[in-house]
Amino acid sequence: VGSEMCIRDRSIVDLDSANGVFVDSERVESRKLEGGEVIRVGTHLLRYFAPGLAAKSTQLDVVADEMVGGPALEPARKVLTKAAGSELSVLVMGETGTGKELAARLVHDAGPRREKPFVPVNCGAIPADIVESELFGHVKGAFTGATADNVGLVRQASGGTLFLDELGELPLESQTKLLRLLQEREVRPVGGSKATKVDLRVVCATNRDLPEQVQQGKFRPDLFARVAELVVDLPTLDERVEDIPLLVEHFISLENSRKSVPVETLEHLCLQRWPFNIRQLQSAVRRALLLAEDEDELSPEHFIEPRSTRSFDAEASPAEPAEAAAAAQAKSGDEVPAANRLRELLEAHKGDVDAVGEAMGLSRSQV
Repeated sequence: VGSEMCIRDRSIVDLDSANGVFVDSERVESRKLEGGEVIRVGTHLLRYFAPGLAAKSTQLDVVADEMVGGPALEPARKVLTKAAGSELSVLVMGETGTGKELAARLVHDAGPRREKPFVPVNCGAIPADIVESELFGHVKGAFTGATADNVGLVRQASGGTLFLDELGELPLESQTKLLRLLQEREVRPVGGSKATKVDLRVVCATNRDLPEQVQQGKFRPDLFARVAELVVDLPTLDERVEDIPLLVEHFISLENSRKSVPVETLEHLCLQRWPFNIRQLQSAVRRALLLAEDEDELSPEHFIEPRSTRSFDAEASPAEPAEAAAAAQAKSGDEVPAANRLRELLEAHKGDVDAVGEAMGLSRSQV
C-alpha cells in the first residue's frame, strides 16, 4: 500500500497507483484529511484517524469472542472484563443494537459465576401489570389465573447473573421492589408471606438517559445509585466504522456461508449510516445472503435497505418510532405512510413480530 499512496501533512497523495486511491468512495489525486475518512487502495480498506486520536498498537488486537471489534471497543471490553471478577452492579449504556446483552454476557462468562445461569430479562417487553409476578414469582391463587406457583426470573438466576435489559422501562412501583432485592438479596413472591434469600449478580442495560429520568421523577435516584456502581458506555457503529468488515465476516460465518465480500462492498457498507447499529448490520448481512442466492460474492446491490428502514430518522429516539417515521415521511414525501407499511409487513408475515423486525432491521420491542 505504501508504494501506491502516502500520507503527509494530513493529506493523502496518489503515487501513480494502478487502480487509483479512493477517499470515501471518491477517486482522488490528493486530498486533505480531517479524520475518520475511509480510504480504498487496491484490495486494502483503511480508516484515517487524526493525530492524537489513533489507537495505540497494543490495542489493535481483535478479540475472537462475541463482542467482535477493534480499538474503539477495547476500553469497554477491558472495563467489563475487570468488573467480572467483582460483585459491583454494572450498568451498560448505549443506543439500541450496540450489543448491550453481549456486554452483559461477557461480565458473566469472564467471572466466577460462568457455570451458573445467565437469565436475560427485557423489562420493556413485560406488561406493567405482570412485571412483579414475572420477576419475583407468585404463589398459587395470588390472582386470577395463578393456577400454580411460579418461582420467577430472579430465583431462576440464583447463583448466576440476572440481566435486566431496558431497565428504564420498569414501572416505579416495581423499581421499589427491585431496590429491596438489591439491598436485602431476598425476594418475596406475589401473594406470598415468606421471603427467600437469593445469591446473584445483577447487570442492567438501557438506551435511555437514566439521570434525566431521575430528574423527571420517572426513575428512583436510590435505585440508580445502586445499579450504576460501574457504568460502561458502548460506542455506536458509526463511531467504530473500522469494525464493519470484521462484523460482516463474523455474521457471514454465523450463517455458515462461504460467500466473499469484495472490498468495494465493504467500502459501501462503511460509508452507510447505521441508526440501529450492529443489529441492523446483522439483519442486512442475512438479507444480502438471501438475495445473493447462488452468487459467490455479495455486492452493494444486495445491501439495499428496505424503504421501511430508510424512512426512520437516524437522529430520532428509538423509543418514538411513530414520530420518527412521520418526520421522515414529511421530509421525503413518501406516499406510503409508515403505519401502512407496518401493516403490510404484519399481514405478509401473519402477525409474526420477530419476522417483521428482521425485515425492518429492528428489534421486537421497536416494532
